[in-house]
This record gives sequence, structure tokens and C-alpha cells, in this order.
Amino acid sequence: MKETQWNRKEVKRLKTIQLIQNNLVMLLFFILFGVYGMNGGTPTGVIGFGCVLLWIFTAHAIYTLLTGKMIGTKAMKGSLAFDIDQLGKKRWKGRKLGEVIFFLIVCLGSTVILFTVDINSTKVDFPLDAIPIMGGWLGTNIGQIIRIKKLS
Repeated sequence: MKETQWNRKEVKRLKTIQLIQNNLVMLLFFILFGVYGMNGGTPTGVIGFGCVLLWIFTAHAIYTLLTGKMIGTKAMKGSLAFDIDQLGKKRWKGRKLGEVIFFLIVCLGSTVILFTVDINSTKVDFPLDAIPIMGGWLGTNIGQIIRIKKLS
């Protein structure tokens, strides 16, 4: 296995840029959810939109696993190259496979719920229904910040 020297400062910068990009995308989805919920959106629409996003993330993860390449920004590609080099190709593939399996289970479960359970009897209550989204968002940010700080 060849060892590549990585400039830790540059890797931290790339991962920080990636964190900011992820937060901007999450903010966009959060705003869309809020606008949809405040304008009388249905739970089926919210879960359907979530399913579509999950399937897109799953397809992206499968593509990355199979090719070792990422569709995205320079920060995402640089971060991926660093992760593969640091973990080793075999260990990275194992972790990525775990991620793909997790995404597939969540996608299949939410798709089954979307088509089999009658959830339209409930109402989308924007501020309260957004609490789990904000919790996941906060947890993801804390985890990424901790991993970035461990790079020093």
C-alpha cells in the first residue's frame, strides 16, 4: 500500500468546506419543508419527497462504492481521496458497504410505508415536525466537527 503524505491543514479545510456545503443543502431542504408544511402540505408529500432524496443518496453511495469516485465538488472529491488513502481501500469499501446497506434498509422501509400505510389522516405541523430533522442535522454537524478536530 502506498502512503501519500497529506497536508492536514488542507484536509481540514476541505472537510470544513464540505461541512458548510452540507449545511447549505440541509438549510435549503429545511426551508422547503417549512414552506410546504406551512402551506398545507400532506404527510404523503413529505415522506414521498424524503423517499426520493434517500434513493438519490443511495444511488450516489452505490456509485461511489463501485467506482471509488464521487460526483460532487472538489472538496467532496478531495475528502474522499483522503479517506480512502487513510483507511485503505479494503477497509474503506467495508465502511462504504455498511453505509449502502443502511441506506437501502431506510429507503426500502420508507418506500413501503409510503405505499402501504395511510398517513394522510394526520396533518403536517411544521414547527413540531421539524424537531427530528433539526436533531439529525445537529448530530451530524457535531460528528463531523469532532472528526475534523481529530485530524490535527
